[in-house]
Amino acid sequence: MYLFQVFASVGIVFCILGAYFAASGFMKTSNQSLFVQASTHVSYNPHLYESLVHQRDRAVIGFILILLGSMIQLVSLIIDPTIPLNITKRHYYLYLTFSSIFLLIIIEFIVLKIISTKNINTILIEKELSNYRSITKKIEENIRIKTPTNYSLIEKYEEDKYREVEKIAKRLCIKQDGLPLNEFERLVISKAEITLRRNKNAK
Repeated sequence: MYLFQVFASVGIVFCILGAYFAASGFMKTSNQSLFVQASTHVSYNPHLYESLVHQRDRAVIGFILILLGSMIQLVSLIIDPTIPLNITKRHYYLYLTFSSIFLLIIIEFIVLKIISTKNINTILIEKELSNYRSITKKIEENIRIKTPTNYSLIEKYEEDKYREVEKIAKRLCIKQDGLPLNEFERLVISKAEITLRRNKNAK
């Protein structure tokens, strides 16, 4: 086993992984997901935005891996082909296979998940928090006008407000865990505002 063979094979593996991530963003999308993304929504379609972010992040990771793989293969061309390594081909390819699977799992389930979740939440939490404030304002306006019609409107707005709270809680991985609804709402909104401030400071 020679050193240039190691560089060449590692470069090929990086290129294969890069091609997988670059294409998987769209290939893994089911027909049901495509239908949901194509559906119209009031103001904006969160499903379409989430899908586009996932596809972009996967394409970027794929490009980086292909670029690294190509550079590693170029290095293999300039390395002295006579430099030996004290390892058998069988053991080397076994290590290469396991390390490739490990790298795939790390990128797929940790790196991409963290990056895409952060990118999605940066925009959607702000939008959902804005919706929450808008609905809260409508509730306060209707409370001042005491008519039967307004009471039914308030009930509808309360349901809409709680749906927005649930969306934000899901994005921030906050569970109610027996908390009273008003305390849960305050906790979620407080965490959302802290997250938005942190994102703005990071820019």
